[in-house]
Amino acid sequence: MTVPQAAISISPDAPPVEQLAQLARLKRSVVGTRAAKTAVLNAGGANSLVALLDPRPGLDLEGSLAVSAEAANVLAALSIPTLDAVSTLLAAGAHHAVSLSLPRVLSLVPATDKPTTNQQKVVEAHLRALKALFTDLVSVVGPREWGTEVIGASIDAIERRDAESLWSCPPAQEPPEGPEPAGKGKARETDMQVDGAAGSAATLDVQQLQVAAFRVLAEAYGAKSATGVPTVGSSSAVAADSRGKASPSPTLDALLSLLIWSAQEERQASRTAELVCSFFAGTMRWPSQRAAVEMDERNRAVLDALKTLVEKGSDKVRESALKALAVLIRDRPLSVFHFVEHGECDNPKDRLYPFVSLIQSTNPSIRLAAATLCAIMVKTVQTGWSFLPPEIGLTLATALLGLIEKEPTLRAQAAFAFAYLVADDLALQKRAVAARCFPIFNEALKRPAILEHPYPTQALVEEDARLREGILLSIASVSALWEPHRRLVLDQRLLVHILFGLSYPSVGVRAAACHCIRALSRSVNVLRTDLVEAHAEEQLVRLLSEDENEVVKITAAAAIANLLLDFSPMRTVLVEAGCVGRMCQLVISSSNPALQINALWALKNALYQSTAEFKRGVLTSLTWDHLATLIASPDVSIAELALSILRNITAVTNNEAITGLGAHEIGEERLLGLLQDRIAVGVAAGGRAGTESLVEHALFALNNIATSSESAQLAIASRTTLLRYVFSYLESRVVSLRVAALWVLHNLAYRTRPSSLSPHAAAAARRPHEIVDKLRAMGLEAKLRVLERDPQLDVRERVRDLKEALM
Repeated sequence: MTVPQAAISISPDAPPVEQLAQLARLKRSVVGTRAAKTAVLNAGGANSLVALLDPRPGLDLEGSLAVSAEAANVLAALSIPTLDAVSTLLAAGAHHAVSLSLPRVLSLVPATDKPTTNQQKVVEAHLRALKALFTDLVSVVGPREWGTEVIGASIDAIERRDAESLWSCPPAQEPPEGPEPAGKGKARETDMQVDGAAGSAATLDVQQLQVAAFRVLAEAYGAKSATGVPTVGSSSAVAADSRGKASPSPTLDALLSLLIWSAQEERQASRTAELVCSFFAGTMRWPSQRAAVEMDERNRAVLDALKTLVEKGSDKVRESALKALAVLIRDRPLSVFHFVEHGECDNPKDRLYPFVSLIQSTNPSIRLAAATLCAIMVKTVQTGWSFLPPEIGLTLATALLGLIEKEPTLRAQAAFAFAYLVADDLALQKRAVAARCFPIFNEALKRPAILEHPYPTQALVEEDARLREGILLSIASVSALWEPHRRLVLDQRLLVHILFGLSYPSVGVRAAACHCIRALSRSVNVLRTDLVEAHAEEQLVRLLSEDENEVVKITAAAAIANLLLDFSPMRTVLVEAGCVGRMCQLVISSSNPALQINALWALKNALYQSTAEFKRGVLTSLTWDHLATLIASPDVSIAELALSILRNITAVTNNEAITGLGAHEIGEERLLGLLQDRIAVGVAAGGRAGTESLVEHALFALNNIATSSESAQLAIASRTTLLRYVFSYLESRVVSLRVAALWVLHNLAYRTRPSSLSPHAAAAARRPHEIVDKLRAMGLEAKLRVLERDPQLDVRERVRDLKEALM
């Protein structure tokens, strides 16, 4: 479709009447299909509209405002949630212009309690453009409304953060001077799209698109710093100017003022209230954005305004206000407690009644918004909600399950909210299972709405992906903590949907399916039956491929790590499928900490009680040199796992020892130096929490090396500083460290006893006298006399064994 250039080229110097006529023609041309809007965008229509956004006060202020409002309306109509459209509008500077035009328009509209209808229409037009452009931007570029926090603490914190990094702020950098650069590039993969589409001539490349998107979002919520670096994603809510004074965003200031005013005017300003709330609901994703509102001096008035809109607004206003509240209070306990600490009612429960009662609304959208808000309230301040009735959780879960079962258009959002609500709450998970959550999930996955349309649109495809991801995350949440629930997942025939999700085109669905596999793999029974029979290993290993999405590789590696445990019958087939070699490649080549950690976990599990031949095969891919680099890593999590891998490698298997001391391995000097540095960490930390596991793995790796040969014992004993560090842990407050230190000393002093019991053979046994003498000279016997009275039986038994070895 082509659009005449005359229809989109509007002179900024033309009289307002002529500009309005051209805008009317342009508006008519974009009504209808996306193809018409795309044609206008590709023809450069956004540039003319941006030039008309800023009203030019003069003799004809009303005409200038009318042109500005109509230009905003057309821009809002042009905005569509596609990568090409978003990047074209960003390149034209539309988001930046709309962000600044709203406060500019408000400054020109007379400050009266009751603005005229035309004045209100001008403000609403700019609000509409702001909401349309920014919500489409966030829906395409990110970040997502729901991240992997819905799965709860059953997923490591570092993994959750990394899984959300696909939709988090890119590294801050100085923005380029002048207009946004244009270019052509392959769009990055999003959670609802696998293959990025090549952009048009006006499309920004991937990095430019991300940086430009996060910069305009930063402008909307918090001003840029003096260097121009966006503040969104940083710890501060607002930036400081060159004098160090806080510089709030004019756009945010205007939005908050309009929100408070609209709540006071009630129905007269309902459209204004709906637009402002929809903007916040569609764009507020980072803690720093929420902090920007919380730190504003009008914060309490904003919360009161939203509560007023929930209580007295129309259905559309009520729904948008509930959604705005949900994104505003997430992770902000002070904002939640505002509803409890202030109000006319004495009972805190009564103050929350307007929200809780809406869960029973006849409007499904309001039920969903209210249930989501209440779930976030409960999860944000779990420990402070003893005043709530215990059945509130079940009420929320039942309401969300009802939406999943009976409201096809709301199923996806309800599933995400359900997974978030029940995560880490076993009692609530049991109640949800009793409420038939698994049959409901099965039915929704068997009969998705997309099947009812022979020619599904892209929007339906994306909705199907969101539905599958949300339900799979719900399955993972409910089955992560309790064995009977994992059995029920299989009994309800949900495994077929999980396996289907492993090869689904959407990133989010594949990652969610991996979380389900990870939850199921915690069951020995499931590992030995259904997962083996399903032959899921090939699909899982395929998800580790080089061209796979980073988030999927992280979750696939986490699932495979569980399947490589020594009791897993899938261990052999996974190794045969090449997963161990791939894990080594990920450890070496990946710069992603979460992916490295999960791959290291997988290698650790695979090496546990493995043969010497298997260990040497792993080291061929991983290399001793890289293992040494990992042990020395400043990242404690990586160093700890590397030490546990060394511990498993050095454990004597079938009387064949691998020490790492050889010149063809790490080498004696380097390896013992690394272990000494790691063991010294706990001493330097003064017994603070966080170092115990690192030191324990280092001590047991040293212990394993000492068991291999007398030469290894002598090499360790020759390092006096290392021995002093080991001795220091005999007085540790941590039982496991005392035990580990005693094991090291025992195997240093231990001598191999001959098979013959004759006195002659016993006398002929070699004994490392110099080691025993050195340990005694360092005061070992005095320490053992103290440890003989240790309250821990394990410590006392190790003391007994060590005293026998010293004889």
